[in-house]
Amino acid sequence: MTNSEIRKAALAALKGKWWSFAGLTFVYMLVSSIIAGMVYMGRSILTIGIQQGNYSTGTIILYIVLLVASIAVYPMNYGFYVAHLASAREDELADPALLFVGYKRFWFFVGFQILMNIIIGFGFMILIVPGVIMALAYALWAFVAHDHPELSITELLERSRLLMQGHKGDLFLLWLNFIFWIILSLCTLGIALFFVIPYIYMATYFFYENIRYELDDEPLPDEVRTDNPFTPTPETMPAEAENEVSTEEIIAQGTGNDIPPEEI
Repeated sequence: MTNSEIRKAALAALKGKWWSFAGLTFVYMLVSSIIAGMVYMGRSILTIGIQQGNYSTGTIILYIVLLVASIAVYPMNYGFYVAHLASAREDELADPALLFVGYKRFWFFVGFQILMNIIIGFGFMILIVPGVIMALAYALWAFVAHDHPELSITELLERSRLLMQGHKGDLFLLWLNFIFWIILSLCTLGIALFFVIPYIYMATYFFYENIRYELDDEPLPDEVRTDNPFTPTPETMPAEAENEVSTEEIIAQGTGNDIPPEEI
């Protein structure tokens, strides 16, 4: 699929779901902003206390709380990706419960994203371009983590990197198409971002679907629908229809051991 076809597939998947995804994005951004605000305020208080020579027990407790709060949003990042994946595959509205599915594997996603951020940060320390390349190399990590919950942190990093080999430029160009929409959203005081962000994430999901079959252990689809290229119909794939996965099963899969990844 070309990037133009991927964007069309994303629009088709979002048809009739724009408001549900706008609400999901609002909740995601609200919670993230509250946590970020708490961390910022806490750091300010902590900095003032240290400057005044205040190393009390309260300061130490505040430091620990800030440390926990700063990583608390990491599993939600995974859930936001998965909500788009689940909706596209099941043709349902956005499920807010999926935002929190990552908390079933809290330390896994915290550890993974800390390590990934270190790698990407190291790239930016070298130069902007290496940093962008590193960010693109791991851009599809959440989708890979969902489809392969058996992977360890290092294996997930490796598979995400391998999946993006030869496709970093394609994904960069896909994202570049949304620059105009992001700039236009600023004219609405950012309100339109609640619709633009789901569009970007859904397009990123279809980009993932377009290339994930390139790895040897991924099953190839037989026939697909024309309106949503990755959703099989009962007429074209009756065997697959019997193995459809519900949102509840996707939530259960957050534990990493309930559903074999080949059924997703």
